[in-house]
Order: sequence, then structure tokens, then C-alpha cells
Amino acid sequence: LPWLEMGLLGGLGILSLIFSTRWLYPDSWNHALSPVLRYAQTFHISNSYGLFANMTKDRPEIIIEGSDDGQNWKEYEFKYKPGGLYRRPPQVAPHQPRLDWQMWFAALGRFEQNRWLQSVFLRIFENQPEVMAFFVWNPFENRAPKFLRARLYQYEFESPREIFENGKWWKRQLQNEYSPTFRNPAL
Repeated sequence: LPWLEMGLLGGLGILSLIFSTRWLYPDSWNHALSPVLRYAQTFHISNSYGLFANMTKDRPEIIIEGSDDGQNWKEYEFKYKPGGLYRRPPQVAPHQPRLDWQMWFAALGRFEQNRWLQSVFLRIFENQPEVMAFFVWNPFENRAPKFLRARLYQYEFESPREIFENGKWWKRQLQNEYSPTFRNPAL
């Protein structure tokens, strides 16, 4: 009987290893092992890691910008997510900065789906200290801008050579306007 238990435990270990490493070799392993994986999934005894079983390979980022004239825009840079192209990514684990994390999820959807982001805009217009503390600095020197908007960029790491030679960690490409432009209701 111990040999049977050891055999089942070994099989479960191999199955778990296949589930957890299949993303490393998506084409070859998934094609060859897909019948086994489909059969094993019916028993619900081993699987990938929940919500993060399939991670996105792209890095969409929402950049919030403020302006006094609607022409010249300044970025509000979050402390823990990509923003400034020359800013090294911070080490945050095991800390989980909630707003930065929510911004990542918001970038996977539309502005209208993330009503909480409208509240963030309102608090920036109010220059609320608790919200302003989420940013590296206030680009408007402790006051609120006249306009706010959010734009969606696609971020990628720069090459190691670019990082070493120029100190530039990120490259980004504008995808679209994420939000409409809002005018400060207090002005």
C-alpha cells in the first residue's frame, strides 16, 4: 500500500510540474500533452495558479496627465508602476501597492469600466494629500491642475545595452486616449 501511495503522489507531482511549467514551452508541450492535461483537469486535483494562470505578455500602462492650458501636459508618476522612461523599476515584493496594482487591471479594460478612477481624478483636482501621496511628486507644486486626462501606452523594457549606456529602462508607444479630458470643477 505505501508503494501505491508513493506512485500516486509521484504522478500528482509530475502532473503539477506539467501544469506549472507548460507556459515555458507553449507550442511543443501543450500540443503533445494537451490530451493528458484535458483528462487530468476533469479531476480537479492539480492546476495552474488561479487568477494568474495566464499572464499577459503585454504591458499596457495608464499615464495620468495634468495641464494648466490644455496644450502642455505633465505626468503624474506612480511610485511603484512603470512611468518615467529613465526610472528603474522598484523592488516592491512582498509589498502590494494597491492603487498601482488596480491601475494595471484598469489598463486591461476601458475608462468607463473603472468608475473608481474617476474618483482618483476628482481627488487630484482637490489636491487631496492622501491621494497625492501615491505619486512620486506633484508636477504642479502642491496645487491642482486645470485639466486631467489619462492616456494608454504600451511599455517594454529597453535592451540591456540601452539601460547600461543611457540609463533608459523603458520604451513606450502611445496606444490611445484612455479617458476624456476633464476640467477642474473647482475652477
